[in-house]
Amino acid sequence: MFGEGSPILLAHGGGQTRLAWTRTARALMQAGYSAIAMDLRGHGESAWSPSGSYQLDDFAMDLLAMSDQLDEKPALVGASLGGLAGLIAEVNFAPDPSLRLRLSILHQIWSRSALRRSWIS
Repeated sequence: MFGEGSPILLAHGGGQTRLAWTRTARALMQAGYSAIAMDLRGHGESAWSPSGSYQLDDFAMDLLAMSDQLDEKPALVGASLGGLAGLIAEVNFAPDPSLRLRLSILHQIWSRSALRRSWIS
């Protein structure tokens, strides 16, 4: 976690780690926010899923679990997998619209090959 202030949760794309957000986290900290970059399940230093499940719903629930640990609901900035998981969390699992996450930003995946797009669907 970097800084103090309103929390911003940073969720990386598939095959990345929380370290992809290092410069962004520092910039957010300098702007007065608390930046939280997490490793999504199966990435970086996170644990592997005991059930072996890596569906988008699983990543979405992980984001909500992290959000629930914070005193203030975070904004979410997500790239690719992280953005998709954030949108699914808010639309499918938040009990009330915008109750847990304030904002999702999705990095487009349109330029990927059909094979690579199938990996996250």
